Amino acid sequence: MKLINSLSIFPLILTLSILRADYTADVMFTDSEYNEIGPEYPAGTETVYFEVYDPDVTGSIDVTLTSDTDTEGETLTLNEVDGEAGYFRGSIAVEVASARLIDE
Repeated sequence: MKLINSLSIFPLILTLSILRADYTADVMFTDSEYNEIGPEYPAGTETVYFEVYDPDVTGSIDVTLTSDTDTEGETLTLNEVDGEAGYFRGSIAVEVASARLIDE
């Protein structure tokens, strides 16, 4: 089963994928202190932070982030947080490839 969680960074959409047959992971997008922020980052964000919780995995977990402009994505290996079994945290630098103004 494939877990897909999308994040809007106007106008960028990132997709975080964890490929596992026995999916049990939870994914959330966070601020730099790993507090949940919901599905959207403000425009101009330079770093995206996220946390994965999977009680069935220890040590490390691989995640792949893709976007509309980078469909091959970046694969990151997240290490388990010391003292917090099943929690994996990471971040990735991003840049907006294009922007457009919408006149309403």
